[in-house]
Amino acid sequence: MVALRNSRDYDPADVKRFIAEGYWNDDTIATWLDKWGQLTPDKIAILGPAGGITYAELHNRARRVAGAMLDLGIGKGEAVAIQLPNMPEYLIAYFGVAMMGGVLLTMHMPYRGGEMEPLLKHGQARAVICDAATEKYDAPATMEGLKGSVPSLKHVIVATGDTAEVGPGRLSLAEMIEGGPARDITDPPVASDPVLLCFTSGTSAEPKAVLRNHYTACANGRIYSPTIGLTAQDVVMVAPPFTHVFGLSCVHAALWAGATNTLMELFTPEAYAETIERAKPTVLFTAPAHIAATLKAGFFESHDISSLKTVVVAGSVCRRPPTGHPPRATPIPARLPRASRRASSPTTAPSSRPVPKGSCRCAAIRSCRATSITPPPTRPPSPRTTGCAAVIWQSWTPMAT
Repeated sequence: MVALRNSRDYDPADVKRFIAEGYWNDDTIATWLDKWGQLTPDKIAILGPAGGITYAELHNRARRVAGAMLDLGIGKGEAVAIQLPNMPEYLIAYFGVAMMGGVLLTMHMPYRGGEMEPLLKHGQARAVICDAATEKYDAPATMEGLKGSVPSLKHVIVATGDTAEVGPGRLSLAEMIEGGPARDITDPPVASDPVLLCFTSGTSAEPKAVLRNHYTACANGRIYSPTIGLTAQDVVMVAPPFTHVFGLSCVHAALWAGATNTLMELFTPEAYAETIERAKPTVLFTAPAHIAATLKAGFFESHDISSLKTVVVAGSVCRRPPTGHPPRATPIPARLPRASRRASSPTTAPSSRPVPKGSCRCAAIRSCRATSITPPPTRPPSPRTTGCAAVIWQSWTPMAT
């Protein structure tokens, strides 16, 4: 799809400079998956309620999905839409689409036909992956109905169930995963190729499309992860939906490190606390609303969350630390490609100084327009702060305010 590919081309001078200064490199989502499939094939990559999937299994399943997409006639640079919760099939499909050079077009779970139609049209999606029908929502039938108004949409792929179960004229993602052709990709993506087409939530205006290529998607995970000391030994839990850039950026961070990604399909306070207790994540990516709801429901008190070492709270303004947790500021210079600024090093890891029990270490990234960003040295962000993008808690114990 030439139009989609060209809409994400950068000025060649900027590309050259970003590569020279270490912001971008030749990494792609596929090369990261290849790497860990070879180096740590038996390590658990995805951990869900039904068990674990190793990096070798994840690589092989994604490769078969890639081959199945190519067999459908979906070409490099063309969009495959997805509307799924945070389930293993989501990541397998995403990595398969990325592996063959496609673009994943994400759609939020609450959306229905009227909200999805303009997104599918905008991205000219060739196929859509959705969940099986439930009593409350028949996703496959909804997607079938959209074929009439979205000329590019040719294939409805249902995540669970075989061909007989998904219904006539629809395809089974489960059968693609198990039986797709595991062949080499003769024209794999390069770092400048697009890989994600996400949309803003549309709470204050119409949703806006955000197209990301492998340069920017991989740079986020590669540059950010060392700032929180993320390694292959970590178990990462991503609470935000994978249909949001926040959620997928956290997936990229885990993949870059070769860590284990433990899944919670849909958020409820009980599921949140239960997943932490069961999977024992060491790193939690979350939003203020997740913590507030779980605190209010009292599930932190009834579940073991002692495995957590680092909690990254982002996605909306974090007004102040929980009562009883005095902040300890840790500067985290955040490097972003800006023509007008220079900084000495891409990242600085948070301090490893011990933190007294009952306290926390806090770093707030307050702007994405400056090259070097340092949080306030002695106090948390003001309640009036509106630009806070992330707060990092270490040695964290939630307390009700």
